[in-house]
Amino acid sequence: MEMENDGEKIAGKRVPLKRSRMDFEDDDESTEDYSEYNRSDKDEGGWRTENDSKDSNDEQEIEEHEYTTSDDPARPIKIRLFLADEGFSESKWMKNFVAECTCDGITVANALARMEEPSEETCDVAFHIFDRYGTVQAKCKDHPVQRGTGIWGNEIDHGPFFLLEKLHVTALELRRKGLGRKVVSLLLEKAKKFLQHERPDGEDADLIYSSDEAFERAWTLHALVSPGYLTADIEPQLKGKSAEERLTTKYRNQSGAIDFWRSCGFRRIGASRCFALSFDLQHQSRALAEVCDFDPRRSNAEDLENEELEMIYEADSWTNVKELKMERLRDVLSLHHASLTLTDKELRAFFIAHANDKIGWDRVTNSEATLLHLTACEIKPLSTQ
Repeated sequence: MEMENDGEKIAGKRVPLKRSRMDFEDDDESTEDYSEYNRSDKDEGGWRTENDSKDSNDEQEIEEHEYTTSDDPARPIKIRLFLADEGFSESKWMKNFVAECTCDGITVANALARMEEPSEETCDVAFHIFDRYGTVQAKCKDHPVQRGTGIWGNEIDHGPFFLLEKLHVTALELRRKGLGRKVVSLLLEKAKKFLQHERPDGEDADLIYSSDEAFERAWTLHALVSPGYLTADIEPQLKGKSAEERLTTKYRNQSGAIDFWRSCGFRRIGASRCFALSFDLQHQSRALAEVCDFDPRRSNAEDLENEELEMIYEADSWTNVKELKMERLRDVLSLHHASLTLTDKELRAFFIAHANDKIGWDRVTNSEATLLHLTACEIKPLSTQ
């Protein structure tokens, strides 16, 4: 989601829709208070046009709130919340949750969230933390490192999720004034009420869901967010800067985004880039202090290389970045390059030919991968012997 920035009805019986990863695959495929707080490479205005805002035909359940800043003098801000289908689906579950904030008639902030709405952000989260069966990847729950704090288990495997996709305070003077947190709080409350309205009474829970426990799991809502920054917001800060300076700027904005969402109650899922919030006040994530949340270790060397390659691509969009990256690897770590490009038999012969050479057998890539790790991941058994 850009920073300060699930269910369907079948034959009258409501059941929550938890998309499996397969739902996001092609048919032929097997296999962070800041002003903008969610990852996106899209322009911040791309999701809703001015004409859309003026046309309220698709707006439902409109709410109006007011927030007063702590400025001197204080400034009243009107916050308008509503649901919108926006042409995606007529299903009453497929909803966009929109927030528009105005001050003196001028738009100063906007937000977009989705209740399991198919979108680029939904797909990004789905692929990143869910497996093909729609359950959280095992490593996020069981791996000694990738599980992070270990506060998230199987509970996210069930029920709908509320994806906070975009939050952008466009008025710079209103950033870090609590407006972003207020909007998030209102959106979360609206999502909670929406689910309560759709939730059946549970009278026939045993028949439809097999047990009361299954019924509760099926109607337990979690909010998800993937903290990031708006490209359009950060671009002016990157102009004329070196790769190191650009990377430092991006780190700072990313950290600010993460801090913002943690202040809203979200905690990291395992070691992933996604964060979740439980609406259950007794959930263990609610007792975890912000400073105790898990942060995975960064590979500065890899990030710097990627930033350098991004700068090259920005200067010449015809550049084959993947090819250039492999050329760099070949020039510095020829063994590691060979493990990625040669067949198993060719690689084994290459290793034998260079067995006595001191050409980096014990070195690691910028992503800290050893030669053995790369070879094993490429499934080359002859070469790993």
